[in-house]
Amino acid sequence: MFKKILLPVDIEEPQFAEEALEYAVKLARTDGADIHVVSVLPGFSMPMVASYFPKDAFDRARKEMETALKNFVKNKFPDDINVTWAIREGTPWKEIIKERMGSGCDLIVIGAHNRKRISDVMLGSVANKVVENARVSVMVVKPRV
Repeated sequence: MFKKILLPVDIEEPQFAEEALEYAVKLARTDGADIHVVSVLPGFSMPMVASYFPKDAFDRARKEMETALKNFVKNKFPDDINVTWAIREGTPWKEIIKERMGSGCDLIVIGAHNRKRISDVMLGSVANKVVENARVSVMVVKPRV
């Protein structure tokens, strides 16, 4: 049914992607699909934000994220699953949508934080924004309690 599954991962908090990863792997095996992992480096592209950091801060942050994402893919995925990955920069939900369109994924499997603060409910989460704006099916995987 699905050919390519997008799995967004916050590499700073990869534990929130663990259960989504399990579902993505099960679906990939069932459908013979590939998995494409994306992680987003937020904030550096805005001139006002960038001015507060040393000039090489973005490059260092990107290299650190790349190393962490490579290790995540290497250590978390079974060998029988074809996995690709990408790093984007910007607003996480927007970049997830852009990566979905550019990569041709036909399903997004995304983990949800189990936050209870009113600010999280009122402002919306990355998963909520992805669901609202994606033009493909989205599976939101909540953490086990």
